[in-house]
Amino acid sequence: MDTWWKKLIYSSWLKTIAVLGFFLVGFLALFSFFNSQVIPSQDSIYNTYYFNEAFIQKAGYVRDYIVRYRKPEIISNITVEDIQKYKEAHGGTLTDEEAQQKIMKDRKDYLMSIESATGKSNINVDFYAKSLKDNVVITNMDTSIGEEKILQDLTHREVYLVGDGHYINNGSNALMSYGKYGDYDYDTNIYGVYGDHSVTHYDYYRGEGFEDEGQYEVYVALKQPLEPGDVFYTYEQNFEKAQQLKSVTYQMIAFTALIGVLLIIYWFVAVGRSARKEGIRINGFDKIPFEFQLIGLGISTLIFCILIDGINRSFDLFSCLPYVGTRTVPQSLVVAGLVFILSSTYVGVGLAVVSSLIKHIKNKSIKEYIGIIRVTKLLKEYLMTKRMLMVAVFVLVGINAGVFLLIFIASLALDSAAILIILMIAWSLVLLLGLAKIVFDYRRILEGTKAIADGDLDYKIQLEKSLPVLVELADTVNTMGTGLEKAVAQSVKSERLKAELITNVSHDLKTPLTSIISYIDLLKGEDINNETAKEYIGVLDERSNRLKQLVEDLVDASKAVTGNVEAKLEPFMLDELVLQALGEYTDRLEAQGLQLITRGVQPAKVLGDSRHMWRVVENLLSNVSKYAMPHTRAYIEVLNEGEYGTFIIKNISKEALNIDPQELTERFVRGDASRTTEGSGLGLAIAQSLMHLQGGQMAISIDGDLFKVEVKIPAIKDTVSLNKK
Repeated sequence: MDTWWKKLIYSSWLKTIAVLGFFLVGFLALFSFFNSQVIPSQDSIYNTYYFNEAFIQKAGYVRDYIVRYRKPEIISNITVEDIQKYKEAHGGTLTDEEAQQKIMKDRKDYLMSIESATGKSNINVDFYAKSLKDNVVITNMDTSIGEEKILQDLTHREVYLVGDGHYINNGSNALMSYGKYGDYDYDTNIYGVYGDHSVTHYDYYRGEGFEDEGQYEVYVALKQPLEPGDVFYTYEQNFEKAQQLKSVTYQMIAFTALIGVLLIIYWFVAVGRSARKEGIRINGFDKIPFEFQLIGLGISTLIFCILIDGINRSFDLFSCLPYVGTRTVPQSLVVAGLVFILSSTYVGVGLAVVSSLIKHIKNKSIKEYIGIIRVTKLLKEYLMTKRMLMVAVFVLVGINAGVFLLIFIASLALDSAAILIILMIAWSLVLLLGLAKIVFDYRRILEGTKAIADGDLDYKIQLEKSLPVLVELADTVNTMGTGLEKAVAQSVKSERLKAELITNVSHDLKTPLTSIISYIDLLKGEDINNETAKEYIGVLDERSNRLKQLVEDLVDASKAVTGNVEAKLEPFMLDELVLQALGEYTDRLEAQGLQLITRGVQPAKVLGDSRHMWRVVENLLSNVSKYAMPHTRAYIEVLNEGEYGTFIIKNISKEALNIDPQELTERFVRGDASRTTEGSGLGLAIAQSLMHLQGGQMAISIDGDLFKVEVKIPAIKDTVSLNKK
């Protein structure tokens, strides 16, 4: 990605704009949701539930008026059967007199409702009802035009119905989709009385059914156009407003969806990245396990829904919507501001959780992000191998199940789901913290064990308020560390005494050995004619010198091991020292039929003790002369590797090297188990001790018969300038 483009995409100000965009999208989505709740799915007001409910209810008033309530005796004509059914409907606690009084009151109230619905408050409904028994007609239309024209007018309107004394038998298409062959009572009609004439609809407010219900005709129709003043006109006006809101809402949904998709694409690309730094930026929130973030989001969702419901109950959000709302613009803006703040807060929480998930996906650290995987890994790594800890885990699980059961029983007793949820969440958190404490304490014990195993014998494991089994395990490890510390101290003391003994014995041997060598030299100067005696003197000379070298090696090895040798560190050229040593050993090596090949000798200025380094190189060359197969090649390299100057020597052994390379650096260990060569087995041990003394390293590797030694000593970085001078 080009630099300028990266700076633009990953810039903080563009991310801020994107966050504000998410806030706006969240608000518009919530706004669209409330709009969608008031948008009718029907294309016409006549197809809506609430319109048909009001119209059929109006027809029911007309039916009840012509059938029952046009006669005054309906109020007081109360039978024993009416009283009994009324009492049963009200729990059987009323006396006959109380039931009779209540029936009369209910019928009076209902008569007033009929008179209101068919009288002054009726603006937009025309009706014509006729009793065929006595030829009585009730209507709000002009009867002078004749019944035929009245009925023709009513049945040719867009909304009408025709019924008898009990059922709706015909009507306009829109109305019949709800009320065909049903009761005048709208709710009963909707919920299942459809056309079942074997069912008689009883209503103790309105009287009961009767046998001659077919002796009545009821015609009810809606005026066109509607006039202001009643519920039908209000319904029509609200429907038209809702239709206007529908187009705005659909446009808003499309706009919100488009902006939301673009923001999501941008956020997926930009989140976690910076124009100044490479890689994915992980903050503190991103380190919270996914499950905890999800729980937080769930709690935020619950709080958000509760607050939105509270705002809706307090301010009636539907009254603040455009077209259909009844509040003033300033009032609607105040409510919209509250909703915007609330929705933005919720969107911010959700965006943080989603951003964290995206970051971990891009960073390929999703497994470390999911808490269940992390806990499972810890359990598998630190707990599954310990039987006692497994028992503890099962015990905790059992306790957890028991507590959950008690909480469930308590919630049933208190009849409160909220208490159940709160207590379960609280207990789960307590259990999770306890389990985490066990895991972390066991991890601390494991770390302490590793520290002691690595040589830190003073390390002590400290546990506070942990399980007794873990405390006991920690105390055992601490005791083990103390015992190891004593054993190591005793071993070091033993090694030191052994080294001092070797040193003392070596010193005691040097004095008589020096005298022996001196007398041998004197004998060699005498004129001895006996050839056998001369041969014996030569053997004595060779063996005494070899013994002298062995004693000196013993002293040097002892000093190196006990630290009695000092290293005077100063700069010197490793390549020059090696070449000088090669010059002195060339004749000796060639006498063994060995060919020296220097494949690469690079200038390398190092910091060390040149005397000790000379001894190291000398011992390694001596080792080649003693143990290399005759008539083969030995390879020498000096490398400048930046931090170290490296000396490498390789040769083919004349004996099979069936030994661990590390054992060759131990004292008195030799490559030839038969010990037919003249070596003492101290050369490599001395070389390694001297390298450690200088802060260097020596590594031995064996590949079949190939023997290789690699010596590293700290380098000084001005090698090039030194060579130029």
